[in-house]
Amino acid sequence: MISSKRSRNPSRFPRLPSPALIVAMLALLVALGTGAYAKVSVRHYPEFNGVDIIDNSLTGADIKNKSLTRADIATKTLSSLRGPRGAQGPQGSPGAQGAQGAQGAQGAQGAQGAQGARGPTGPQGPATGPAGGDLAGSYPNPLVKAGAIGSSKLGTITERSATSGTIGPGSGGSVSVACLSGEKVLSGGNDGFVDGPYVVASRRSGNGWIVFGWNATGGNRSLTVHAYCLSP
Repeated sequence: MISSKRSRNPSRFPRLPSPALIVAMLALLVALGTGAYAKVSVRHYPEFNGVDIIDNSLTGADIKNKSLTRADIATKTLSSLRGPRGAQGPQGSPGAQGAQGAQGAQGAQGAQGAQGARGPTGPQGPATGPAGGDLAGSYPNPLVKAGAIGSSKLGTITERSATSGTIGPGSGGSVSVACLSGEKVLSGGNDGFVDGPYVVASRRSGNGWIVFGWNATGGNRSLTVHAYCLSP
């Protein structure tokens, strides 16, 4: 009875796969696994490109820190990463003065300027050279030639005279004479005496001449004075 029931419902107890089927399935799994492994191991990093990566699928966590360089980033992307311009820094200290450059070529001569106003006349300088005419020697200290100047060159010379009053014995006295207005006294003198008073002094006085005398005789005497006056 039992054996007949099992024969009527065979699906209740399914048949186990045969050993040959199990071996075939294992071989298939090994073959499939080996092919998949080969495919993954063949497509290593240098062969990745944009087709292998889905857009926007990589994040910062997928890239190793400090592994990218400028060569790995597009130039356009690098240009867009520039930040805003910073504030101007402080001015640096001036550098050392450089060496003096070579002198440049002389420029063309400019146009002559307008003549300036005439300045004041300066003081006369000392004369130099040999003297001439009535002078001898050399400048700046020439001398008058002997006999070069006569009365005609000087002007008119007039003698002015005066006589003193009486000078008593053992007494002194004086007498003077002056040139007229416009005249210039040149020299003067007095008359000589044989036994009369002797002259104590004879000299210029103002624009004239004066004589001082002493009467050493026993009688009265007088003095006469002369002045030589020049007029132009």
